[in-house]
Amino acid sequence: MPLIPQTKINNIKKSKYMMLGSHNSWSFLPVRKWWMKPLAFMARCQSVDIRKQYELGVRCFDLRLRLCDDGVVRVVHGPIVYDALVGHIRDDIKWLDGKGD
Repeated sequence: MPLIPQTKINNIKKSKYMMLGSHNSWSFLPVRKWWMKPLAFMARCQSVDIRKQYELGVRCFDLRLRLCDDGVVRVVHGPIVYDALVGHIRDDIKWLDGKGD
């Protein structure tokens, strides 16, 4: 199958035909527990924060949350729990909402 030239891709109205998304969008965050560190490389799908992902064209974000044993809702990817509280995520979502697209 031939590749589509970049010039043709740049001329497509992306909002009409495609949407770029990121898998486990908040997995750039550090893991919460020390014992998760050796496994983190398998769960880390993103290396840049939400604002950078947005700047790179991402418009669909994958957010996975779990109510953890400590009674706090946290970002997760499978058994890996990330060190971010809902307030941090709320700030990211508020920023994204302000972008208007």
